[in-house]
Amino acid sequence: MIDVCFSQTDAAVLGVILNTKENLGEIATATANMFPTPEIQEVLTASSNEQVEISLWLNLGEIAAEQFAKKRIEVLCTFYDRKSKARRRYVAYTKAVQNIVAAAENHVPLRIWYSCAEYAMCGLYYICSQLKNTDADITLIPFPVENKCKTWAMCLGEPMDYLYLAHKATKEEIALYAREWEQLCRENSLLRVNENGVLKSAGEDYFDAFILENLTDAPMQMACLIGRVLGKSLDRNQFILDGFVCDRILDLIARGKMKIAGEYEPKSRMDHYPHLLLQKV
Repeated sequence: MIDVCFSQTDAAVLGVILNTKENLGEIATATANMFPTPEIQEVLTASSNEQVEISLWLNLGEIAAEQFAKKRIEVLCTFYDRKSKARRRYVAYTKAVQNIVAAAENHVPLRIWYSCAEYAMCGLYYICSQLKNTDADITLIPFPVENKCKTWAMCLGEPMDYLYLAHKATKEEIALYAREWEQLCRENSLLRVNENGVLKSAGEDYFDAFILENLTDAPMQMACLIGRVLGKSLDRNQFILDGFVCDRILDLIARGKMKIAGEYEPKSRMDHYPHLLLQKV
């Protein structure tokens, strides 16, 4: 059994779930009453032989095949302080995908954990495009959209509370997700967003109006604006990265859509954004 997810934070939470026998025992007990077939219960309680995280952040940047590697490394550079490290991570993730496909071809079952967050939906569509020509034994475990936590990394409480949507993927379902990915690749936009459960291509300025809506009349710390945008985006079932919002704010300032009212002294070392007070124009 190989478990697959699409971010380092998701992987950390799933690692705790999958490596704790007590949790697996609780899942076994809960799923006995929760699922109509014993097959899903057996799949969910099976030991994990390997946990694979593919943090390619496919919701950001261009994704066309011709420059896929170059653009992925550019995106990963925003997460790592050196391009060489970003390149190594890209090579590692690419190798992980190849290993997953090889395992599927050898009939190793897969559990794929995902959510409505754009990075996870893109990851699911992408991995399905790689698996579409295999006879992969895949169980899909989506995080419930209606839950306020939104992603596996943010889940609270016991893991079995979130497993009721787990199901065996059909070849038709895998083919559908693969086609969705191929369409997104043809559109090759700079951003992909979740609109009412549908993954759509968008321009990098897609969230600009939403950011401006959350700017108060009084001067506002950049960190507070970023936090407000991140929190309210979850209410729309959209998951935005703080670094992306920071870049968009700086672009809005440069274009005269908001102004700098001053600077502030950060109260926390966690505030690593520019220490700007922002105000409506």
